[in-house]
Amino acid sequence: MNIGMDYAWWAEDPWQLEFANTIQSFFNSKGIGDYHNKWTLDGREVEGNNHAHSPGLVACNAVASLAASDKVAWDFLEEFWNTGLTGGQYRYYDGCLYMLGLLHCTGNFKIYTSDTIVPGVKNSSITPASATFDKKEDLQKDIEVTMTLNGNELVNILNGSAPLRVNTDYSVNGSIVTLKKSYLASQENGSLKLTFDFSEGADRTLTVTIKESSDIPLSTEHIFSSGYDTGMVKFALNSGTAAYLSAGVGGKTDVLEITLNTKQNYEVVVFPFNIGSDKLSDYASIEVELAASNGNATYKNFSAYVAQIGGAFSHCDSGTSNLKITGSSRGLNNGSEWQLWSQPLTLSGGAENLTGIIEIAFGIPEYTEAGLKYQIKSIRLIKK
Repeated sequence: MNIGMDYAWWAEDPWQLEFANTIQSFFNSKGIGDYHNKWTLDGREVEGNNHAHSPGLVACNAVASLAASDKVAWDFLEEFWNTGLTGGQYRYYDGCLYMLGLLHCTGNFKIYTSDTIVPGVKNSSITPASATFDKKEDLQKDIEVTMTLNGNELVNILNGSAPLRVNTDYSVNGSIVTLKKSYLASQENGSLKLTFDFSEGADRTLTVTIKESSDIPLSTEHIFSSGYDTGMVKFALNSGTAAYLSAGVGGKTDVLEITLNTKQNYEVVVFPFNIGSDKLSDYASIEVELAASNGNATYKNFSAYVAQIGGAFSHCDSGTSNLKITGSSRGLNNGSEWQLWSQPLTLSGGAENLTGIIEIAFGIPEYTEAGLKYQIKSIRLIKK
């Protein structure tokens, strides 16, 4: 009953429709006019059940029809309509459910609320609610949005107060809206919020992160060698110090060396990873081979972060809303030994759905001493 009511008013949760269809299918299989009223959650009738065809359960199953989409929903309404008033030992409980069921199924269950909410109006919804658009010419793609209209119509799509032009900026085919890449490419980089205005109910907002990637030949790994293009590396170093290629430790050469000259927290180095059409959630872990080469590196944590969607790195302070991708790991010790640092991905805040070119920052969050150098030989994303 509660699920049928919630779906009838708001239609926010698609699982409620599936639930209503499932429970009605179950009771229909037990005989729609004579199913008993006590069952275990795995579908077994409780032994000694002698309460037979309860009017209260008949009423609740009928209210589920407000969320159901299978034709058998009408049979449950008919069964409820043909069920008489309750009596006997269970008349109070059955009678309450019977009365509430009649109010719901006849459209007379009222809501008392503010004037800003219209009772009985079903909201529309859109999927997805966020997307990414890359302005790099060979990566530009239209964005498709699926609408669940719930009886409403799409009136317009607005960028602020400015309406988009149908068949020019976007097109509509049934429940599918296609935002044209020509329109998205004309927008500024950053977060674009598009409002879907429906004939009734609440508006919906699609947030599009617009960026422009450079040519990045790498895919899911960085192997530092004499031919590595350091122009792909970005730095968010509060101290302004340099990161550069130099001779490595332990007889190794061609590594990336990061020098931290001042006492600054959250110094990070940012690398691009191109995972194509995969989602970041398709990857299990990050693997980094690194070593300290100078300064106090005793038990320093080495961490990785995904850039804030729609934003950029200033540093890896959790207070800046950067999306943290891993927990810290004891990746650095004193000395010059190479260590293989591996951390499972723990994704949140939308990072799990990122595709294409993703920026991941690496750093030592608690670094507070000057003169630390550390070197990175390789970085890999490990697929599941």
